Amino acid sequence: MELHGWVKKAVDTFMDGEYHIVYRNDGSSRVKQLRPTYSEWYADPLLYTENGKSCVFMEVYDRFADKGYIGVSEFDGNGVLQRPKKVIEEPFHMSFPLTFRYGNSVYMIPETVGGGALRIYEKGSSIYEWRQIRAIEEITGCVDSVVYIREGSSDINIFTCEENADNKLMTGLRWYILRGGIDGECVDNSRKLPDECREYGYGVRNGGPVFEKDGSLYRIIQKSTERIYGESIEIRRISIDSDGRYSEHKVRELSLDDFDVSTLPLTTHRVGIHTYGCENGIEITDMFVARASLRNMIRKQIKKRM
Repeated sequence: MELHGWVKKAVDTFMDGEYHIVYRNDGSSRVKQLRPTYSEWYADPLLYTENGKSCVFMEVYDRFADKGYIGVSEFDGNGVLQRPKKVIEEPFHMSFPLTFRYGNSVYMIPETVGGGALRIYEKGSSIYEWRQIRAIEEITGCVDSVVYIREGSSDINIFTCEENADNKLMTGLRWYILRGGIDGECVDNSRKLPDECREYGYGVRNGGPVFEKDGSLYRIIQKSTERIYGESIEIRRISIDSDGRYSEHKVRELSLDDFDVSTLPLTTHRVGIHTYGCENGIEITDMFVARASLRNMIRKQIKKRM
């Protein structure tokens, strides 16, 4: 049912949508939250672990600038996630900061669709230091990219998601290969994907890193609907046969019901989750909520004057 007149205006004015980071120790039912601030909210939390210590790279969305940049949050001695610090910002929107190791270096391929190409950044001496080393101009119009490197191979497999120009909630999976390494030729291998992955749909978009467990390979899927961007998470087992053809099968689904989020205020309407990760004893996701708030009205008035 459509909202008309003053009803729609009231909803647009007083309802405020935002992402919260929700995390817990692996296997624990007790969750903790990193709540947004007046000017920013946090989404796309992706874990990175080095020397047994984990941190979280994430999208930090500036409510006033209407775009995201990449931040990183560390855990304190009590396992509480701290406010993120900025590590990469571009003139365009950035999100989904996927990190991966190749050779002796660590790289990041955040979502940079607004910049016209998929960009690769290399980590410096700390998690706060990054520099762009390549823009892959063959990969355009794609979001939320993940990487898989087969043991013993020098090729870098990039599974990314092409947005439907008419409906950005729908994406189609694309498969590119950097032959021989970071600087290698970019080859489109999407023909090896099944139609159900390649065609635009609401249950195709990446929702976390590709990971291996007990000898099997898995992809994390963000499931949306016609009205909801990121309602739940689906985990699928990947198979690549001897001819290089790809297939995947659902093994698990996660929703808000799998997380105890009862600590949120009663004014909050919990909508869904759309990014997920689990490593080094930490399980993490982002939760979209809508709340009645005067600050949305105030922020809109401030933006009009900027």
